[in-house]
Amino acid sequence: MPRCSALKTKYRKRDLDQIYEDLKPENASKRLREATEIDEEKPALGQHYCLSCGKYFCDKSALETHTKGKPHKRRMRNLESEPHCQEIADWAAGVGSRKLESEHSPGGTRPLKAALRVDEPSLPSTD
Repeated sequence: MPRCSALKTKYRKRDLDQIYEDLKPENASKRLREATEIDEEKPALGQHYCLSCGKYFCDKSALETHTKGKPHKRRMRNLESEPHCQEIADWAAGVGSRKLESEHSPGGTRPLKAALRVDEPSLPSTD
């Protein structure tokens, strides 16, 4: 493998949509348990992990310092909103059906912000 492609993946972080799924209540405890399993190759045997940033730290004080820092707060602010999905991208491009269906909402459709709604103007009848 060429060196430049190896470096591209070596420092890759978890994407926001993956972390958003990890932070859901039903997934958070499972993901935290998986991340903090003892592993000799991770810093501090993988015991100090920031779930929202997807990073391991060498000790508890480093983790506490990280949670007070700007990059962690910025990541938390980015995770407050729902990440982009392919349904919304297709809808914005005019591809697919008019209703957005999602497995996240109980009714099957989810309301969009008022800025995303497009009301068609009524055409005058040509009688």
